[in-house]
Amino acid sequence: MSTLFAVALIAWIAWIAVNFLLMAAFSALDEPTSAQFDGFRIKMPAWLRLALTERELAAFRQHEEGHRAHRHVWKNFARVCFFIGLTPEERRRQEFEADDSCDEPIALASGIRKTSRHPFDLQRAERLEIRVRISWTNTEYAGTTPAPHARDGRNTKEASSI
Repeated sequence: MSTLFAVALIAWIAWIAVNFLLMAAFSALDEPTSAQFDGFRIKMPAWLRLALTERELAAFRQHEEGHRAHRHVWKNFARVCFFIGLTPEERRRQEFEADDSCDEPIALASGIRKTSRHPFDLQRAERLEIRVRISWTNTEYAGTTPAPHARDGRNTKEASSI
């Protein structure tokens, strides 16, 4: 192995180590301003817990679990290690993937609308609402209005018939 190659390899390994240590340090020390999965754990700031309903908080948690399941943080870390930038299109795709991991898209859309006025976030909320409308029209209930759900999972009509 040539000396130049060995130096380059050591420098690259040091680059990876420094980036990993910075990632771990920020995970331990950083107070998030929004819900996030930092590669190690999901963090929810206190203001978010006050601003959202339990269903919306659960939807936000599922969204962050989606980032974990798709390994977005670690894929992005690998990109940094190989000096490959994350494009805006890739960021959008990752957010959409995490959104699609949520079982309660209406709660997620509602929470997004409560916490952000950013055009991309509003687009995400609209996309989630359209997803629900499309799935509703493709069911046996097409043409009817979805009933709100009771806390135990039954729709309002079922809950009131007891």
